[in-house]
Amino acid sequence: GTNPGDAEEVKPSLTFFGDLIGTDALNAGLCEVPCRQLESGLVCVTMRVNGVDIPSLLDTGSPITVLNAAAATAAGIVMPGSDEPDENKLNPFAKAARMAKEAIEDAQLMASGEVALIGGENGPIPLRKIPE
Repeated sequence: GTNPGDAEEVKPSLTFFGDLIGTDALNAGLCEVPCRQLESGLVCVTMRVNGVDIPSLLDTGSPITVLNAAAATAAGIVMPGSDEPDENKLNPFAKAARMAKEAIEDAQLMASGEVALIGGENGPIPLRKIPE
Protein backbone atom coordinates (compact mmCIF):
# COMPACT_ATOMS: atom_id res chain seq x y z
CA GLY A 1 0.00 0.00 0.00
CA THR A 2 0.95 3.63 -0.14
CA ASN A 3 1.25 6.09 2.69
CA PRO A 4 -0.58 9.40 2.44
CA GLY A 5 2.80 11.17 2.67
CA ASP A 6 4.10 9.30 -0.41
CA ALA A 7 1.68 10.94 -2.87
CA GLU A 8 2.54 14.30 -4.37
CA GLU A 9 0.43 16.91 -2.61
CA VAL A 10 -1.69 19.01 -4.97
CA LYS A 11 -2.35 22.53 -3.72
CA PRO A 12 -4.79 25.09 -5.10
CA SER A 13 -3.08 27.95 -6.87
CA LEU A 14 -3.58 31.51 -8.01
CA THR A 15 -1.26 33.78 -10.02
CA PHE A 16 -1.20 37.50 -9.21
CA PHE A 17 -0.16 40.08 -11.78
CA GLY A 18 1.04 43.57 -10.98
CA ASP A 19 1.77 45.02 -7.53
CA LEU A 20 2.21 42.22 -4.97
CA ILE A 21 2.72 44.48 -1.92
CA GLY A 22 0.63 43.18 0.96
CA THR A 23 -0.23 39.84 -0.69
CA ASP A 24 2.21 37.61 1.24
CA ALA A 25 -0.58 36.07 3.34
CA LEU A 26 -2.61 35.39 0.19
CA ASN A 27 0.36 33.78 -1.57
CA ALA A 28 1.28 31.46 1.31
CA GLY A 29 0.86 27.84 0.21
CA LEU A 30 -0.09 28.62 -3.40
CA CYS A 31 1.72 27.28 -6.45
CA GLU A 32 1.77 28.26 -10.12
CA VAL A 33 -0.23 26.24 -12.67
CA PRO A 34 0.84 26.14 -16.33
CA CYS A 35 -1.73 27.57 -18.72
CA ARG A 36 -1.93 28.83 -22.28
CA GLN A 37 -4.10 31.38 -24.00
CA LEU A 38 -6.04 30.16 -27.02
CA GLU A 39 -6.51 32.27 -30.16
CA SER A 40 -10.02 33.05 -28.92
CA GLY A 41 -8.54 34.66 -25.80
CA LEU A 42 -9.78 31.88 -23.49
CA VAL A 43 -7.33 30.33 -21.03
CA CYS A 44 -6.67 26.59 -21.21
CA VAL A 45 -5.37 24.59 -18.25
CA THR A 46 -4.98 20.86 -17.71
CA MET A 47 -6.93 19.43 -14.81
CA ARG A 48 -6.48 15.92 -13.46
CA VAL A 49 -9.66 13.98 -12.67
CA ASN A 50 -9.26 10.47 -11.27
CA GLY A 51 -5.69 10.42 -12.60
CA VAL A 52 -6.70 11.45 -16.15
CA ASP A 53 -5.36 14.73 -17.58
CA ILE A 54 -8.17 16.71 -19.22
CA PRO A 55 -7.59 19.94 -21.17
CA SER A 56 -10.01 22.49 -19.74
CA LEU A 57 -11.12 26.08 -20.18
CA LEU A 58 -10.55 28.26 -17.14
CA ASP A 59 -13.58 30.36 -16.27
CA THR A 60 -12.77 32.49 -13.23
CA GLY A 61 -16.36 33.74 -13.07
CA SER A 62 -18.07 30.36 -12.92
CA PRO A 63 -19.18 28.96 -9.56
CA ILE A 64 -19.25 25.41 -10.98
CA THR A 65 -17.02 23.03 -12.94
CA VAL A 66 -18.62 21.28 -15.91
CA LEU A 67 -17.30 18.16 -17.64
CA ASN A 68 -18.62 17.11 -21.02
CA ALA A 69 -19.63 13.48 -21.52
CA ALA A 70 -16.34 12.52 -23.22
CA ALA A 71 -14.23 13.93 -20.36
CA ALA A 72 -16.43 12.29 -17.73
CA THR A 73 -16.19 8.93 -19.53
CA ALA A 74 -12.39 9.25 -19.87
CA ALA A 75 -12.13 9.97 -16.14
CA GLY A 76 -14.35 7.01 -15.26
CA ILE A 77 -17.22 9.11 -13.96
CA VAL A 78 -20.57 7.39 -14.32
CA MET A 79 -23.67 9.53 -14.06
CA PRO A 80 -26.63 7.75 -12.49
CA GLY A 81 -29.92 7.68 -14.36
CA SER A 82 -31.30 6.67 -17.70
CA ASP A 83 -30.19 7.58 -21.21
CA GLU A 84 -33.24 9.84 -21.54
CA PRO A 85 -32.49 13.15 -19.82
CA ASP A 86 -34.95 14.01 -17.08
CA GLU A 87 -35.90 17.69 -17.40
CA ASN A 88 -35.09 18.24 -13.70
CA LYS A 89 -31.63 16.61 -13.97
CA LEU A 90 -30.32 18.54 -17.01
CA ASN A 91 -27.42 20.83 -16.26
CA PRO A 92 -28.35 24.48 -16.79
CA PHE A 93 -26.32 24.71 -20.02
CA ALA A 94 -28.02 21.67 -21.61
CA LYS A 95 -31.43 22.94 -20.54
CA ALA A 96 -30.75 26.41 -21.99
CA ALA A 97 -29.45 24.90 -25.25
CA ARG A 98 -32.56 22.72 -25.57
CA MET A 99 -34.84 25.69 -24.91
CA ALA A 100 -32.98 27.86 -27.45
CA LYS A 101 -33.21 25.11 -30.09
CA GLU A 102 -36.96 24.76 -29.48
CA ALA A 103 -37.43 28.54 -29.70
CA ILE A 104 -35.55 28.69 -33.02
CA GLU A 105 -37.62 25.81 -34.42
CA ASP A 106 -40.85 27.52 -33.29
CA ALA A 107 -39.74 30.84 -34.83
CA GLN A 108 -38.94 29.13 -38.15
CA LEU A 109 -42.35 27.44 -38.21
CA MET A 110 -44.12 30.72 -37.39
CA ALA A 111 -42.14 32.60 -40.05
CA SER A 112 -43.12 30.00 -42.64
CA GLY A 113 -46.81 30.30 -41.71
CA GLU A 114 -47.00 26.64 -40.65
CA VAL A 115 -47.67 27.50 -36.99
CA ALA A 116 -49.22 30.38 -35.08
CA LEU A 117 -49.03 30.71 -31.30
CA ILE A 118 -51.84 32.07 -29.17
CA GLY A 119 -51.93 32.64 -25.43
CA GLY A 120 -53.36 29.80 -23.39
CA GLU A 121 -54.19 29.28 -19.74
CA ASN A 122 -50.93 27.34 -19.16
CA GLY A 123 -48.76 29.08 -21.75
CA PRO A 124 -48.62 29.42 -25.54
CA ILE A 125 -50.76 27.09 -27.65
CA PRO A 126 -49.48 26.25 -31.14
CA LEU A 127 -52.03 26.34 -33.97
CA ARG A 128 -50.80 24.23 -36.88
CA LYS A 129 -51.78 24.73 -40.48
CA ILE A 130 -53.94 21.87 -41.76
CA PRO A 131 -52.48 20.37 -44.95
CA GLU A 132 -54.74 20.81 -47.96
